Amino acid sequence: MVRPLGSGLTVASRPSGRHRDKRQDTPAVPPRFCLLVTKSAPAGEVSNHLLTTPPATAGYRRGVWDGQPDPARQRDALRRIADLALAGGAPGDGELAFFTAIGSRHGESGTPPSALRRSLDAVVRALLRELDAACGPGGGDLLDAVRWLGTHGTALREACWRGYFSGLDRSYSRTGRVQRLARLLLDGDSAAGGLADGLGLRLPVRWLVVVVRVVDAPGAGAQNAIVEELSGEWRAPMLWREPTEFAVLADGAAPDGGGPAALALVRRLAAVTGRPCAAGAAESPAGGLAAAASQARQISLVARPAVSPDRLYRLADVFVELAAARLPDLGEWLNGLAARLAGGPDLLITLDHYYRHDMSRLRTARSLAIHPRTLDYRLARVRELTGLDPGSVRGIRVLETIAARMSSGAWTLPRQNVS
Repeated sequence: MVRPLGSGLTVASRPSGRHRDKRQDTPAVPPRFCLLVTKSAPAGEVSNHLLTTPPATAGYRRGVWDGQPDPARQRDALRRIADLALAGGAPGDGELAFFTAIGSRHGESGTPPSALRRSLDAVVRALLRELDAACGPGGGDLLDAVRWLGTHGTALREACWRGYFSGLDRSYSRTGRVQRLARLLLDGDSAAGGLADGLGLRLPVRWLVVVVRVVDAPGAGAQNAIVEELSGEWRAPMLWREPTEFAVLADGAAPDGGGPAALALVRRLAAVTGRPCAAGAAESPAGGLAAAASQARQISLVARPAVSPDRLYRLADVFVELAAARLPDLGEWLNGLAARLAGGPDLLITLDHYYRHDMSRLRTARSLAIHPRTLDYRLARVRELTGLDPGSVRGIRVLETIAARMSSGAWTLPRQNVS
């Protein structure tokens, strides 16, 4: 019997019945590991293609699977692994090569790691069915066979991923792999580590994510050439996310926080493109890059472009502009700074008086009924806790907003008493 599978394809269904020979049946397999027949095939004939890859879609090269083994050989490989599991032996070169070939074909075609994971899951399901069939009446202990898979599955999976990264190395330039690595990191994909090893790049525990807005997009060919040039000089993941948006992931764990190197790269990008650029930056621990990239992008959209950028804009630099754009993270960031100051001594009230008296040292001290040197101590303490000078332009923009929100009752903070 043949039932529809969709898109002009059909799949042979399995006969029912308890007493059939399970080892002789066509395994019931998920859609990505199915035995297919085409429209032109005679009814009931099954084509010789056990798919070990997702179907060809936009962006994937077609025809790369033509040289894969026929279904009988693939099924035979799964049965040998099942027999090996029942015998308790360790996987040999042949078994590892089977999984390496699966990964290699995915890597050569450029399919994403998620597609390889789905195919690998399908292989494991097919193998479990072979184990179940082999452990029929008197055939062996299924629990022991599954335990074998838990013990040796790591080696098989690692062989598959080695094949995947080797396939990428053979089919893609370093420039393409650098951009793919950046995309995997931004997506939080665990496969990024293996790709980074192949590129000889170390992944830090903390990142500085820089998103650059380029006024007027360069052509696609120019974009690839730019990545090739920049990645050769700066060993960091980078990519064009959009025609006018370039992202680079700098080492945030470096002694200088990665800022100087990232700024030098941004300047070089502006020089190479010949276009004004505005760079937004945000720090992130490993695993939180997507949120940091989103913040850096929003900063870049409100930062001032320059033909020769002289700074990486951070949240503290453009928070007023971002407030107008209703940045969701702004309130949380300001509240975090306010919490540092809430412990005192009386720092929030001091700042409120300081700005309401136009930063006049004497008038602020009089309004608080304290000595001017006490005021100096409190302002120095603010610098210690926030890294912001209350008298600087940057400090005024941030700290005055915090003081105003506190005095308006927008926050409920510990009550402070003026000494």
